[in-house]
Amino acid sequence: PRKVGELRLALIYLQHDRWDEADRIFKAFQLAGVSDPWKKAHGLAGIAIVQLLRGETQLATLTLKELDRLNPTLDTKLKQALD
Repeated sequence: PRKVGELRLALIYLQHDRWDEADRIFKAFQLAGVSDPWKKAHGLAGIAIVQLLRGETQLATLTLKELDRLNPTLDTKLKQALD
């Protein structure tokens, strides 16, 4: 599916220190999460990763708490990046 391809692209951006590009994809996922819980969970996880990479630990903690409330099953590669 397209959303998995977009997720993979965001992960590639993260690997190449293109945090702004990855962040745009993750934020779009979060916004689409109103109608797609998969996108919301993956968007929040990605946003938390970008926040941690930028040293925004307090924001990341809040984002991760919101993610935890969803109790999602995350994509394996994204989960690895989060751990």
